[in-house]
Amino acid sequence: MAPFALEHAIAGYTYSFVLAYNTAAYPTNPPRGWKDFFDRRNFRGRRAVWRWMIGGFEAAAMASGAPRDKLYPLDIEGAVAKLSTLGDDLVVWESGDHVRQMLLDGTINMACMWHSRAAQLGAESEGEIAWTFDGGLLCPGMWVVPKKNPGGNAAFDLLAAMQQPKRQLDLTRLRGLGPSNPAATAAMPENLRPIDPTQPQNLALQAIISSNWWAENYDKARLKFQDQLERL
Repeated sequence: MAPFALEHAIAGYTYSFVLAYNTAAYPTNPPRGWKDFFDRRNFRGRRAVWRWMIGGFEAAAMASGAPRDKLYPLDIEGAVAKLSTLGDDLVVWESGDHVRQMLLDGTINMACMWHSRAAQLGAESEGEIAWTFDGGLLCPGMWVVPKKNPGGNAAFDLLAAMQQPKRQLDLTRLRGLGPSNPAATAAMPENLRPIDPTQPQNLALQAIISSNWWAENYDKARLKFQDQLERL
């Protein structure tokens, strides 16, 4: 995909941050977007975002009214303030296994999490956990070859092999991750399209991460968020 072929890096796969939730916690009125994620009155219970901010900051911006195609530059102060409105209902997760366990054991009722984990969890739980691409954040799994790489062309050969459509389709089948090669998106089997974030109908619902913005602002955002977490 064009947004993920940069001057010094290329994506080998894609994934999205999405809204996942416990259906038993909201049997008649499930959360439908990030505004609901931040609505503590009508959607009770604890909810989680990734400790390292990506996904959660964009969710906060969208919940505050920012259009999906105009999220950047993110308002760091505004995102942290919005997340702070969750008070003691805000939980942070460290890993895919961590957020999975919290959803299953009822520690949290909602999460902003990786779509690949959400899809796996939804299937394994037979619908106890549901999720949606609506308001998701599409991200790349980027690869970079260090300058003066001692391995010669081996690294570039690996990256070229990762771009092969068949290999990318196999990765979706095995791990639930999306492709980065448009040819793989077009060739995606019908049964896997609901979990492929790059399918046109899914992509239309999502924002696309600005890796450049995060590269320039990550440390500032991290320090601000960590400081606020300590105060909650």
